[in-house]
Amino acid sequence: MRRIYLLFISLTLSLGCMAQGFPPYRSRHRPPQHRSGNRPMREVNPEYKMTAETFVADSLVSSEYTLNYYKKQYAAVGDTSKKPCLFVYLHGGGGRDGKDNRYIQHAAIHTLDKYLIEKGIDAMVVAPKCTKGNSWATISKHVYSMIESLVADYNIDASRIYLMGTSFGAQGGWALLSERPDLFAAAQLASAAPKRYVLENVVKTPIYFTLGENDMDNPEDYKKTIRKFRKAGAEIEFKILPGLNHMQACNQAYTAESIEFLLKH
Repeated sequence: MRRIYLLFISLTLSLGCMAQGFPPYRSRHRPPQHRSGNRPMREVNPEYKMTAETFVADSLVSSEYTLNYYKKQYAAVGDTSKKPCLFVYLHGGGGRDGKDNRYIQHAAIHTLDKYLIEKGIDAMVVAPKCTKGNSWATISKHVYSMIESLVADYNIDASRIYLMGTSFGAQGGWALLSERPDLFAAAQLASAAPKRYVLENVVKTPIYFTLGENDMDNPEDYKKTIRKFRKAGAEIEFKILPGLNHMQACNQAYTAESIEFLLKH
């Protein structure tokens, strides 16, 4: 009798919730949410933390904004005749929170760090911080000022500046490529579909672009966009990462292949 009574109460509550337009319960197993570029990223891998600790904090201060960033220099092994190249990494949405260096504890930084050390490439990696309430588009002029300062101070090859961005940072990447098609030799953008961009400007920069298979509403829509880019003259390498959701695709987008795509330009 008690079991029947409890079943009756449960059914009554469920019907009441439905009548109010609410679901009767919240499932633990939610369907995939397709929100490329808007999800925070947290890294707990000890290796990534160790990599982050090898970076040096710096800042560019102006009357309008203080751009904090982390940087690291890499020494060349062998041929030292070339000037160093510069990698600029734009973090995801989670990087806007907090004041520590969690935003550079990402797979992209770790993979790039490991590659540059193993290959002995003369380079600098810089990872600026976008503060809460801003976007990469709203602080883009400060990012450009940071780049110009580093080029001057460290004798960087201005023809080999590479842009990298993940999620929220990739959204910023589309914006920066639209604003300054002259600045970057190549770009890698991961897990943020092109939405607001200037086509005739973006197509001037070679792009390595990745999205997770389970992070797309309709893969055919993205393929159409890529075809439009190529028709407009873009050099773009587009990869759908099979079976990966947003977070997984953010972490697995950066490989030796993608870095070599950048370096060949």
